[in-house]
Amino acid sequence: MAKTYKDVKIPEELFFNIKNFIEKYSELGFRSVSEFVNSSARNEMERIEDRKRDE
Repeated sequence: MAKTYKDVKIPEELFFNIKNFIEKYSELGFRSVSEFVNSSARNEMERIEDRKRDE
């Protein structure tokens, strides 16, 4: 089954900040702004769930 995707809008300035960040730190392995945003969202959700579990 093919994956489906949804668009998420972010401010242009944030987009370019992320783009510059992944270019500056290419050793981190992010290939695109979308990949960085997906990883960041997953990490943040995991962090929040861990904190909630510890409460």
